Amino acid sequence: MPDDDLFMAEMADVRPLKGDKLQPDIQYQTDAALALHRKAQAKINGYYELMTLNAEEIEVVDPEESVSFKRQGIQSAVFQRLAKGDYPIKAELNLVGLKHRQAREALVNFVLKSQSLGIRNVIVIHGKGMNSKPFPGVMKSLVVAWLRQLSEVMGFHSALKHQGGTGALYLMLAKSDEMKLETKETNHKGVGFR
Repeated sequence: MPDDDLFMAEMADVRPLKGDKLQPDIQYQTDAALALHRKAQAKINGYYELMTLNAEEIEVVDPEESVSFKRQGIQSAVFQRLAKGDYPIKAELNLVGLKHRQAREALVNFVLKSQSLGIRNVIVIHGKGMNSKPFPGVMKSLVVAWLRQLSEVMGFHSALKHQGGTGALYLMLAKSDEMKLETKETNHKGVGFR
């Protein structure tokens, strides 16, 4: 018996799967993805509501001023390493030349995307804005105010001179949920035999 005939004889009782039985799984995946997208968009919109575009509503930061911010929970030694530029920079965002609304959107998206990818140390270049209106350092002042609103930002510090100085900020981002779970599993005590 030729191979083709043998194959057909073996497959005689096989019936194709009905396509409609696969549809609920596809629909569930689509609904779950849509729900995640809506949740992420709601988070972004919530940040936009907190982050003013009106420069008159924020604290003015001098273009040459070195700035820093640290949330509770960051160890002093870790923050000092950030300030010294000791952590390798894994991503960069340049906001120079953007309008305020564009800069805010770019900053929020950059921080959220970097954090979701497990990137912890990034740099944001905002420039000094010596000639900006209504006051020098508008973009820098806005960025400093915005970053304090982002819970994913654990701390920031003005960069070293060769990486932008007071025209850029080193950011330390919080661990992503996946990284937190991985750390928890790695450091879980009492598991296994001693």
